[in-house]
Amino acid sequence: MKKRILSLALALVLTLSLLAACGGGSSTTTPPANSTTTVPPANNTPSGGNTFTAGEWPDNDWTKQVPKPSAGKIGKIGTKGEGDKTLSIKMDWTREEAAAYCDELVAGNFSQNVLAYYKDSTPTSVLLEAESSDGWSVAVSETEIQIYKP
Repeated sequence: MKKRILSLALALVLTLSLLAACGGGSSTTTPPANSTTTVPPANNTPSGGNTFTAGEWPDNDWTKQVPKPSAGKIGKIGTKGEGDKTLSIKMDWTREEAAAYCDELVAGNFSQNVLAYYKDSTPTSVLLEAESSDGWSVAVSETEIQIYKP
C-alpha cells in the first residue's frame, strides 16, 4: 500500500513539474517550424548549408545578381550543391507572377544569355534558365528561384 501511494505521489509530482515546465507565458515568440533553421553569418553570405529567415530577401552575393521579386511570398532560403555554389529561394507564387519575374530578369542583367524561357503554359515547371555576362546563372520555376555562382 505504501509503495502505491509513493508511486502515485511521485507520478503526481512528475506530472506537475512537467506541466510547470511546459506552461508559462514566455514573452518571446517562436517562429513557425518551417521559417528558419540557422542564423546567417554576419556578412549575410550563406555557406555550409545555412538557411535564412523565410519572408526576408537576404542581402548577399547571390541576391545582388537578381532583383527582389515584387510578387509572391519568399519561403525557405538556403545554400545547396557542391561547395554551396547554389542559393535556393523557395517561392509561393502563381505561374503568372513567376513569369512576370522572368520578364524582369530577361530585361535586366540576363538579357543576352537566355538558355531557355517557357513563359507560356508548358508541361515543365522551369520557366527560365539564363546566365549573366559575368557568369552567374539563374533558374526560375513555379516554386523556386535558384542562383548559381560562376
